[in-house]
Amino acid sequence: MTLQKSTLRDLKLEVRPSVDACQSVASDQSIVLRFSEKLGFAESGLLRRTSIQEGVRTFVLLTHRDVEIHILDETSLMHTNSFKAIDGAVTAARCLAMGLDKVVVESGGNTGSALTSYCSRVGIKAYCFVPERNLPNIDHSVFAEPNAHLIAVKDRHQVKQVAGSFARTHDLYRVPNLDWRIDAAMFRGHYLIELFQRLFPFDYFAQSISAAFGPIGIYRTLAAELSEEDLPRFLGVQQEENCPMFRSWSKQRGRELPEVSADTSLLIDTMYDKNPETYGTWDDLADLLTRTRGDLTTVNRGEFEAMLQRQFQGVRIPERLADCGLVLTQRDGELVEKAGMVAITGLIKQIDAGAIEPGSRVLCSVSGGTRKIGAVSQPLAFIGAPEEVDRLTPGSLSRD
Repeated sequence: MTLQKSTLRDLKLEVRPSVDACQSVASDQSIVLRFSEKLGFAESGLLRRTSIQEGVRTFVLLTHRDVEIHILDETSLMHTNSFKAIDGAVTAARCLAMGLDKVVVESGGNTGSALTSYCSRVGIKAYCFVPERNLPNIDHSVFAEPNAHLIAVKDRHQVKQVAGSFARTHDLYRVPNLDWRIDAAMFRGHYLIELFQRLFPFDYFAQSISAAFGPIGIYRTLAAELSEEDLPRFLGVQQEENCPMFRSWSKQRGRELPEVSADTSLLIDTMYDKNPETYGTWDDLADLLTRTRGDLTTVNRGEFEAMLQRQFQGVRIPERLADCGLVLTQRDGELVEKAGMVAITGLIKQIDAGAIEPGSRVLCSVSGGTRKIGAVSQPLAFIGAPEEVDRLTPGSLSRD
């Protein structure tokens, strides 16, 4: 499905003409509640039950080479400290509407934590499968809840298969639902529409991506309200160690494909999927990039670490973010969640290369960075391969 206005009637969320938002709920509290009725969300009543905190805000980061960089803070005011909290609220509401009392979740960490937290809070048991190596970066408090069940998979590239096998064996619904993820991103799009109306349009929107559900949902909303020439140009940023979308885009554009390092040590552990295009989002992303005259870029570990130390008007970016109330979480001197800083690094890389024109205004999403850390989450089981799932049952994982 391409981002054309004529296709919007086919979306599960009908984008209605712009109307006054629900002024009783501020954007820094919950954009889910603020825009649920405006979007025509069929389960808006259930969203009032599932919403916890899905707040966003914006602030000016700095001006670099006459490019004004604004931050879309989608981490510090979110219940689970990433924009995946929106997915959590939407998923929980849809599951309640379907009468589900159990779901199977697969994730690298952020999505799984969000879906598990929101579902378990409303009485839906969640069986969440994550890579074993990501356990130190998962909020242990989420999986201390009675309805939350954490299972670690030793090979991160087997998480999909293991979760799928468990769901099929026990006839359980599997999330994340791909359509629901795009639906959730449309709430972010309506926040941007309101932001553009309140402040000014932006020339570019930048975000780190894997399968690109977020930008696809955002631009479906924007395309319903803005003319094509007014759409902000999209800049997607991937980690060089695992950049299948960038490589596909470069091949399509006839660019020489650079050599990239093997994904043995990823910058962003939660973006480990080697084949995110299998979700069926590549055509939509390519269409989005073409229609907005956008681009994709990559960031490697050296560029990322250099950016952490680089000073702008005598201040490093993490310090500037902290001055604005967005304190990136660290463990042993290293950032726990890097997606936001990867997006900023890719953006500044493009500015330095002259790919973003002086005088431009750019809105850059910091989609994660303030993750809670503490004790390492203890899974209820470890799985080495899909065939080992036979020894697991919902009963064997019960906390009762």
